[in-house]
Amino acid sequence: FGSGRDMAELIRQNFDAYWIDATDALVELAQSIHPELVGRVEKGVFPDFSPPFSGEYDGVLMLSIFI
Repeated sequence: FGSGRDMAELIRQNFDAYWIDATDALVELAQSIHPELVGRVEKGVFPDFSPPFSGEYDGVLMLSIFI
């Protein structure tokens, strides 16, 4: 999700969305650009993470980018 643009759009459309990202830098960047993401983003990586937030979801959107 990088800059948080897509996540912010989901929230704007009234989705109760949360996000995990593998890097502190991108979490901080997204929250600085989109303050509405504060409290909705945590650092984590698949498959080794504990489900963030409440741990119950209606759907999951996953994007992996390998360079």
